[in-house]
Amino acid sequence: FGKHSHDELSILVPLNQCCRIKGSTYLRLQLLAKEEYKLSEVMAESLLRDKLSPILIEAHLKAMDRRLRIILKSVSDCVEKEGYSSVVESDLGYNINSIATNR
Repeated sequence: FGKHSHDELSILVPLNQCCRIKGSTYLRLQLLAKEEYKLSEVMAESLLRDKLSPILIEAHLKAMDRRLRIILKSVSDCVEKEGYSSVVESDLGYNINSIATNR
């Protein structure tokens, strides 16, 4: 998990250069950014069952949330620059932009 106080942004170079992400991955990341499914809390709960608990200190858990926001900002910047359909690759078996609704 590295240093909790340092975010190594070079790891985002492929995302920033290619501006591509699977739809399922993007949806999962968005879900883990929501308060009710917060990544740090989901991870902390999962790690409670580990025999070596505690695995991560609170600062590392908070760093995960901060880094998730950085990733989502990178995707958002890509979407703004290139458009949603050019950035987010539909891998869910349907195109969310082409679903008809009965209204």
